[in-house]
Amino acid sequence: MSLAALIERARSAARSGQLAEAITLFREAATLSPSDGNLQRNLGVLLLGHGAVDEAVAALTRATELEPELPAIRLQLARALEVRGDAEGAIRHYFRALVKAQLREQWLDEASTPKALWPLVQHASSVAARGRTQILMDLLTPQQARFGRDALRRVASALQGYLGVSPALPSSPEQRPRFLYFPGLREQRYYPRDEFSWVQGLEAQTDAIAMEAEHQWRLGQGLQPFLEFARPEEASAYLGTAQGAAWNALFFYRGGARFKPNHDACPITSGALAAADLVHIGGHAPEVCFSVLAPGTHILPHTGVTNIRLVVHLPLRIPEQCALNVSGQEHVWRRGEVLVFDDTFEHEAWNRSADTRIILLMDTWHPDLTPEERLSITEIIEGIGAFHRG
Repeated sequence: MSLAALIERARSAARSGQLAEAITLFREAATLSPSDGNLQRNLGVLLLGHGAVDEAVAALTRATELEPELPAIRLQLARALEVRGDAEGAIRHYFRALVKAQLREQWLDEASTPKALWPLVQHASSVAARGRTQILMDLLTPQQARFGRDALRRVASALQGYLGVSPALPSSPEQRPRFLYFPGLREQRYYPRDEFSWVQGLEAQTDAIAMEAEHQWRLGQGLQPFLEFARPEEASAYLGTAQGAAWNALFFYRGGARFKPNHDACPITSGALAAADLVHIGGHAPEVCFSVLAPGTHILPHTGVTNIRLVVHLPLRIPEQCALNVSGQEHVWRRGEVLVFDDTFEHEAWNRSADTRIILLMDTWHPDLTPEERLSITEIIEGIGAFHRG
């Protein structure tokens, strides 16, 4: 019997209520086509309806691995986990399914949801909203036990603000963190270099770092676009460019991941970074690179993700007519003189010259954070990332 005929027999058995027969046929079909996520989903849904919960979870987990971008499959996995009593697993997968669907403008309301799925989508929304808040607030509990509630008062406020439990907002409308606002820190555009003890050592190595940067730039090896977009048209929101202009980077770290070949190619820069007070948060930070701005490139006004960290620039190759503007306060880079600023204030940068601009870009902790707050917020952000990844 062909695979298509086998699937049709399985569907016919399911429609007529012959679950055991349908399960047997879908199992056979899945054996013939083991990489078909939809077959695993159909098998899992039938197993769940037949009361074989553990087998249903296994089949739906496999289906999700095969088709990670299909939210309807993840939705069914969440339902199976909920039936099995795994409340946290269900919440995580309900949340991820909803986010994936809604990013595609699906499941936003009854009109944008298939009729058969609407009751489950409504249930998922309710469970995910309540459960996500509790799971993420619980991330703070071991930290409070370790350091005390008072020491982490501002961390608690930041987390509550992120979850919308008790909104916390910057005093200036020009400061708009896209991810997390941490209350109680100084809110200023630029910060004095002498507040960061490691900066002087970095500046002292400017010439050697600049030689490595220019060598890699001229080779063109390892350079990649600084910004990544799902669709090319999204770039227009960040870059206003003349023909041939671009914003490229040679990354040493991105999203916390270390780019070993680039460290090996630039040993002096790598050593200088090892002595810097970088933000290390698994899956998120640091982000460190040679930032290469081609002639005619304009990075349009935008804001960063969180005020727990500040952006550091070591200017290496600075033509005329290059500058940074942070909420109306313009700064012209000077080679070898570190600049520290808060990128959650709206900012823009441009290269209006006919030459290439290169800086070493990195992020460091906001100096107003205590050691306990650094440790706590690191673990909380890593926990948020783990939750969103399911």
